[in-house]
Amino acid sequence: LLTQTVPKLVVQPLVENSLKFGTSQAPPWRIDVIGVLTDTGWHIEVRDNGGGFAPDKLARLQARLASLEKDSSLPTLELNGMGLLNIYLRLNLIYGGHKIFEIRNLPEGGASVRVGGLLNKE
Repeated sequence: LLTQTVPKLVVQPLVENSLKFGTSQAPPWRIDVIGVLTDTGWHIEVRDNGGGFAPDKLARLQARLASLEKDSSLPTLELNGMGLLNIYLRLNLIYGGHKIFEIRNLPEGGASVRVGGLLNKE
């Protein structure tokens, strides 16, 4: 994965969110950054062992992403909560329908965000 160009400011906000929200509970804290390269694409997953996404917030975010996907529209700007949407929009501009953008709560607790796209075949 070290040879693959990853869009700027994609991983950093995910790690920052894990630090901000994943450490809101008592230690021990854990943040994993996992990069995977396949024959056709790449992805990076940032996961933590914090409290995860509140179910209602996760549902709203997923509904908003589904709406953006359907309408190909740009969201209205807000001060809070734009980090994940900003990453989604940048990946969509670069990879279109071939982007990877998945957010979820982990069964064992914590949150996971996985992003990625097709390999640059030059």
